[in-house]
Amino acid sequence: MLSAIVSLPEAITAEWLSKTLAIHNPAFESATISTVDYQMIGTGKMGDNARLTIEYQDNGHHHALPRSLVAKLPAADPVAKQMSASSGAYAREVLFYQQQAQHTTMQLPKIYYSASDNKGEEFIILMEDMAPAEPGDQLRGETIHRAEMAIDQVAKLHAAFWESDKLEGEHISKPYAGDNAAFGGALLQDAWPKFLDRFGAGLEPSAIEFGDLFVGHYSQWMQGFKGPKTLVHSDFRSENILFNDHGENASAITVDWQSIAISCGLTDVAYFLGGSLTCELRRQHEKALVARYRSALELAGIKTSETECWQQYREFAMNAFMPVILGAVYTGAAERSDQMFLTMAQRHFQQCLDLQSAEFLLT
Repeated sequence: MLSAIVSLPEAITAEWLSKTLAIHNPAFESATISTVDYQMIGTGKMGDNARLTIEYQDNGHHHALPRSLVAKLPAADPVAKQMSASSGAYAREVLFYQQQAQHTTMQLPKIYYSASDNKGEEFIILMEDMAPAEPGDQLRGETIHRAEMAIDQVAKLHAAFWESDKLEGEHISKPYAGDNAAFGGALLQDAWPKFLDRFGAGLEPSAIEFGDLFVGHYSQWMQGFKGPKTLVHSDFRSENILFNDHGENASAITVDWQSIAISCGLTDVAYFLGGSLTCELRRQHEKALVARYRSALELAGIKTSETECWQQYREFAMNAFMPVILGAVYTGAAERSDQMFLTMAQRHFQQCLDLQSAEFLLT
């Protein structure tokens, strides 16, 4: 019997891939895959990605079929895998592609197959290989051109789900609802001292003071937002976007949908600008980029005032500390990822200090 889920790259055989693709994609019904090889790609912590290189029995007759796919799989790191599974992250991404992706014109990879088990511990997503598009570099920081591309794309996501009945689904996180804010606050209270033990030496005293304030007020703050809500990516940063910014067919394709939530749309905008640009570049261009986002919403029929948009940007810049602090503490330490988390923390703290975001915790 054909297994619905193969969650290790070395277990993806030519036979399994051939039959699975044929069942779910008519174009593959007459094709037989003879060999499949894989290479691990990407820098993600919550899940792993493998590029599958495919050979067909009669390549000459199947020139329209892809010669490579990308398989999204559970993290090999057992700590990251346990955290991701227990939070529903794996099932959440599968269900996003199955239920929400069709409703937005945001650029997304084509999905050939996706499945998760009942416990949310094992999953697989077979998606279009977007090469030569490549993820951004969180450490280097992005260009303004790429920031504009990202903002244009995320505005399409938000406009499609703005105060919409399409937001239904138990897999979509609602951090403000019920006991979720208190639970999130408890996680932060537990993680913040551990984060400081590992990264505190790299933070300014003003950043640590702001972090203390945010962690202490998170639950109350999260429960208090009354503005318009939409579907947010929640980890909208340059390494989760595949950029091809050369030529006429430039693209910015967003991946890694394991953290989708209902929240203020400026959450994603502030997270990208704060974490994926250097502080100097963000300071120079953030007002223009927030205005660009607002204009893109208006073109899609969503009206929001300049003042409201800017105030929500200032406020929801703080939301970055949830993924940064928890992501750093609850995944295994590694030189590159630790450097990334510290760089992001430094940038996001400075963003909130520049924007005087603490105002929203004290009212």
